[in-house]
Amino acid sequence: MCRYAFYNYKDTYACFNCQIGFKRRNLSDVQPELSDKISKEGRAAKEKGLEYSSGLKDPKCPNCGGEIFNIGRDLRVPSKTKDEQWRCIKYLVDKKYNIYSCGCQGIGFVPHKMSDAITLVAEYEQRFEKAKKADETQRKFEEKAKKKRDMAKQRKTETLLRAIKKEEKNNLP
Repeated sequence: MCRYAFYNYKDTYACFNCQIGFKRRNLSDVQPELSDKISKEGRAAKEKGLEYSSGLKDPKCPNCGGEIFNIGRDLRVPSKTKDEQWRCIKYLVDKKYNIYSCGCQGIGFVPHKMSDAITLVAEYEQRFEKAKKADETQRKFEEKAKKKRDMAKQRKTETLLRAIKKEEKNNLP
C-alpha cells in the first residue's frame, strides 16, 4: 500500500549552487482552498488548450536566493562535500529524469557516479523512444483499421442502394 495515500509528506527541495537540500511544506497543507482553486483553474485551462500560470512566485533558496528544484520525497540528499553525487542529481533534474515515486517501492537506483547517470538517462530515453514508436505504430494500425471499416460500410451502403434501385425498377408498372 502506498504510504503517501493517507498523509501529505513534505517534498525535498535542492539548491545546486549551495549544495543543500531541505523540506518544504506543500501549498495544500498551508492553504488548501488556494491549492484547490489553482488545480481547478489549471485543469480548466488545460481542457481549453491554454497555458496556465498560477501567479505564485517560484520558491527561492533560503541561503543564496537562487533557484531551487523539487526532487520528490524519496531522494536522499547527499552531504555538501559529495560534489559528484550533486552533479548526478543535477544532471537527472536537467534531463527531466523521473526521480519521484508514489511511495510504494521508492525511486529505485540513484547513481552516485556521473557515468552511471549518463547511462541511466540514455537507457530511459531509449525506452521512451521505443514506447513512442510503439504508440505511433498502434495509432497507424488503428487508422488503417478505421479506414477499412469505413470503406466496408460505404461498399455495403452502395450495394444496398443499388439493390433498392433495382427493386424499385422491377416494381414500376
